[in-house]
Amino acid sequence: MTLSRRTLAIVVDASVGQAAGTEDAVADRAIACRDALKAILQNEMRLVISQVIKREWKDHWSTYGRKWFYEMTARKRTHKVDEVDLPDVVAVIGGLRLERDRLAATKDLHLIGAAMQSDRRVISLDAKARALFVEVGVSVAWVRTIHWGNPEERLTGDWLRSGCPRGWTDLLLA
Repeated sequence: MTLSRRTLAIVVDASVGQAAGTEDAVADRAIACRDALKAILQNEMRLVISQVIKREWKDHWSTYGRKWFYEMTARKRTHKVDEVDLPDVVAVIGGLRLERDRLAATKDLHLIGAAMQSDRRVISLDAKARALFVEVGVSVAWVRTIHWGNPEERLTGDWLRSGCPRGWTDLLLA
């Protein structure tokens, strides 16, 4: 299949691939994550992959998540990025008051780095990480330009189904 336009590249946290259920899933989280992955596939988006993201996916994927990941790869719907240093973000994370917050933000820093190198879109189940990066965005302006959605929130589902357009300010890390 030849894509007629440039397609968006989106960072998908392994938490989504881990929680995604098959067609017979009944849990709300499993259905929401599966539907998010389907929307990415149906809207011809690309999956952003770094070495860390790939490793996390392979360590945690569900049966459906694995199938989806390989389908994206087989269709050449991936966008490879390198790990990057983000000294401005690391400095702000180092100043967070609680050690557990510093650890949580550092654990998901690679998602921000990958988003920065692509179309600045992330989906993740990690509400804590999102809140921490909103806090980081107070000091690092470019972080506020990243859209971060949670598949369990209806707004994110609508955003994904509409092709992840810019301007959905409720999803910005601001």
